Amino acid sequence: MFAAIERISTDEGVLIPPFAHAGDGNLHPSVLVENDGAAAMAEAKRILHRITAEALRLGGPSAASTAWAA
Repeated sequence: MFAAIERISTDEGVLIPPFAHAGDGNLHPSVLVENDGAAAMAEAKRILHRITAEALRLGGPSAASTAWAA
């Protein structure tokens, strides 16, 4: 999943630092966008949907992720 997040980050041209809990498998990718406007938030949500789709494709569960303006 880390490789998928890195690939999506490169594809989209945004930073997506993934935070994880040691030992329990929880992963929290955070899409960092340029500002907090509606368009930037829509972009972040679209990218998070890509990440979620990849997690599901790999057999993992879907969980809430975080997006905020950098």
